[in-house]
Amino acid sequence: MRLDSIFLNPVGLYTLLALIPFIIFYIIKPKPKKIIIPSLMFFIKDKSKSNLNSFLQKFFSDIFFFLQLFILLLLMFTIAKPFLVVPSISYADSMVFVIDASASMNAIEDGKTRFERAIETAQDNIEGKNTIILATDQSQLMLENGGRSDTKKMLETLKCRETPSSNVYDTIVLGENFAVTDKSAVFFISDFSNDLVEREFLRAKLYLESKGIDVFFEDVSRNKARNVGIIDLEVKEGESTVWIKNFNPNTETFNLKYGDKTETITIEPLDVVSYSFTSLTGESTVEIDVKDDFKIDNYAYISTPAESSINVMIITNDDEKYLTTVLGIMNKINVNIQKPPIVSFGDPDIIIIGNIDKKVLIPGDISKVKGLVSDSGIPVIILAQDKILDLGLGNLLPIEFEKSDPITVTDLRSSYNIVPTQPNSYLTPTESLGQTRKIYQTKENDNVITYAYSMKNNYPVITLSSYGLGKVLFYGLFDEYSDFKADSYYPVFWKRVIDLLLGGKTTAEINKQAGYMQILGKEQTVDTPKGKRTGKIVSLDYTGFYRFNTYTIATNILSEEEQRLNKDSITIEASDLSVESKKIQNETRDKEITFILLVIATIFLLAEFILLKFRGDF
Repeated sequence: MRLDSIFLNPVGLYTLLALIPFIIFYIIKPKPKKIIIPSLMFFIKDKSKSNLNSFLQKFFSDIFFFLQLFILLLLMFTIAKPFLVVPSISYADSMVFVIDASASMNAIEDGKTRFERAIETAQDNIEGKNTIILATDQSQLMLENGGRSDTKKMLETLKCRETPSSNVYDTIVLGENFAVTDKSAVFFISDFSNDLVEREFLRAKLYLESKGIDVFFEDVSRNKARNVGIIDLEVKEGESTVWIKNFNPNTETFNLKYGDKTETITIEPLDVVSYSFTSLTGESTVEIDVKDDFKIDNYAYISTPAESSINVMIITNDDEKYLTTVLGIMNKINVNIQKPPIVSFGDPDIIIIGNIDKKVLIPGDISKVKGLVSDSGIPVIILAQDKILDLGLGNLLPIEFEKSDPITVTDLRSSYNIVPTQPNSYLTPTESLGQTRKIYQTKENDNVITYAYSMKNNYPVITLSSYGLGKVLFYGLFDEYSDFKADSYYPVFWKRVIDLLLGGKTTAEINKQAGYMQILGKEQTVDTPKGKRTGKIVSLDYTGFYRFNTYTIATNILSEEEQRLNKDSITIEASDLSVESKKIQNETRDKEITFILLVIATIFLLAEFILLKFRGDF
């Protein structure tokens, strides 16, 4: 056997030559010296010693030689730097765990979820310093450079999410920031349920290895989970549809439940069926009663806008016939017209300031409006009108007026074309708002959103801004002089203005895929599927209902790739992942054990001191 297969520094073995004088020292005994001892003293002392002590004295005289010999041998071997050939993963002293916490990891196989098996794998590979990152649709750093105890505690508290796995590469590469020592490694634990995860992992592995960082992985899938699940959902206010897929190799028959209805459905292997139903108002759930290993996609959660009455207060001395006609045909809209000087505010949900006669206006009413907007958060709509600056609206107006009077043109060819800032958007679902023959010369203030403007001179026409807790929308079109009132989008525009100001959401906005980030204007407590959560940003990590102050969002997986839990055996054998697994299993590293020898030498040295104390030498 070659010495360099055991020692990193075989030259250090020459220090063993120092044992020669050590052994000679023990072999050469000093010449006995004659001492006269009174007989009586000798007999007294001899009598006081036991035979056991005599034996121990002889034993101690021999054991000290061997202790010192072992200590010297260990110290000399440390100079030669002995090492052991170990699997590469055992070489790391700092581990960055990247744990897949996506929806498929909730699949149950052999009585455990894949995520539970991933946690066990991580616990078996805890090192001196450990970092934990969860891979879902986002990267979530859970622990940075924690010790063994902190790492174990954190692993025990981790919960699997219910989001698609769409951020694998970025999450694994993030591990580079925490692999700071030469012996750091990144350990990715996943079920590799789809091709995307495999490709992203191999790409990240190649990148990290180019930086000199070892990358290991563990596939915790048993590849035998059965699943029948809802893979897609289309929600409409009138009728909704779900699509269900049988991922199993055998025909499945089960009941589908929605509201008070139950339907029996049969699906052939790997086939997809659709089921349509009348949408219920508010929160509702579609359930398929099937026995499989993945329960999350057996439910589809649906949220549709709840129908509730909206009190619209219009302060005007005019009829506002175009606007009131549109509002009158909308469901659940109660229009309350108040004509100055007598204005009774009541309990409005929205205030509209229409064409007011300044002569009969009580200034306190405008102050009251400002207070309701600023302090109570009641939104206000300000309609364009002559002498608008004389109403005392002040900073309630979201724009600046270059002149106090509007421009009025008599020649149609000189009309102002009004266009949306973002054509075909939610509030302005068209490419033009027509023409107007009357317009104010305006310009934006700071922090104002402009939804429409004039093509000539770029005058803001429809704007939105905040005022205290509330919102202010300026509608700069004079309906009498504009042809937008005759457009088919006119009623749609006003319906969406009301929804926008009251925080109303479209069906698409309140039905999301799990993993969506909901950004709130201010901190809010939200009732989630996993309890209450408070913040300005809420991550919708689980399927179910998220109840905000004025609306409810329903979340679902709806990812066929994520719901396909198994890979066929041919794909597994031919995959690059299989090749990498065999490669890693054969990889070894030389792990120096010098420190271990020093620890053993220290133990022998302490043992020698204890024996000397026991013998009574000090």
